[in-house]
Parts: sequence; structure tokens; C-alpha cells
Amino acid sequence: MKSYKKTDYYYTALFCEENIWHLARTLRDEGFKEEDMNILFLTNKNKQIAIFKQLSAEPEQAVIWDYHVILMVKIKQSHYIFDFDTRLDFITSYEHYINQSFPASIHPLYQSHCRIIPAHIYLQYFYSNRSHMKDIISATQFPDYPAILATADNNINLYDLFDSEKKIDNTSIIYNFKQLLI
Repeated sequence: MKSYKKTDYYYTALFCEENIWHLARTLRDEGFKEEDMNILFLTNKNKQIAIFKQLSAEPEQAVIWDYHVILMVKIKQSHYIFDFDTRLDFITSYEHYINQSFPASIHPLYQSHCRIIPAHIYLQYFYSNRSHMKDIISATQFPDYPAILATADNNINLYDLFDSEKKIDNTSIIYNFKQLLI
């Protein structure tokens, strides 16, 4: 398998949804088939999910995020996760990522559900106005590239992804991690 390095791709701390959008677009442009890529939007009703092995936490501690966005790809019949913010390898096997990042011992209050969005839908419809970070971080912490604009009607914004009841183009499906063992 090709070697993938985080430093070869767009990255801005605290903007995982944009980082993954840019990564999916770049991988598509490099030859990945869109149907072999899915965006995983992780959150829960409380907007408090525990994720282990994140760079922003101590090595054996969990970080609590309101959401996190990662990319799942299929390479030669196996599934892998890309996560810019993990202590694990930038691309790691799906099973290893899930077992290390979401151990069964996580308190139910902090367990994540996962919205799976096909890459072609995310790339075409997702847009980011970055309003969720205004008044939270300084202007210098925002990405130095333009905000993502959707290329089609029926846009998907970050708040749409939080709403577990919202259907997105009839392709986005919500799972809990026990259902996600591929």
C-alpha cells in the first residue's frame, strides 16, 4: 500500500470536517474511486463523545469532542481510516482504529454514533461557513484557504450533520459503533 503522510494534505486544527473534505477531494483526484470512500461524522445527542488516541489528549486518556470527522476508504477489499488528529498512524486499519479509539469501556453518555456519508455526496453538497468557531478561536486559527462552498443545491452544513433525525439525500445512514463492525 502507498505511504500516506499527513503533511502532504491540507490541515487546520479544529476543522476536521474541512480537512476531511479536502483529503477526500485530493484522494479522488489522485485516483481513488468515490464509491470506495465514505465520510464518518461522529457525534451523539449530547454532543460529547469520548475518543481515545487523539493528539489533543494524554496518550492513555480520551478527549471529549462535540463531533469528529474521519474518512473511511476501501483498498483491496479492506477498510482503512484516515484521521489527522489520531496518535495512531494517519491511515490505519478500520478494526484497529475502532478498537483503539472507541474501547467498549466508554461510558454510555460519551459513546458516539456515526453518520456515514458517501464521499460523492459530501464533496458535492457539504459547505462550511465556519460560524461554529466564531468567537471561540482567534482569526489567526482559521484556515488560510477559502471556506468550502457546495457545488449543488440541497446543501449540507455542519448543523445538518448533528441532527440524527435528518435525512441527507437518502444516502446518509446513522449507526452506533456496534453496528459498524464491517
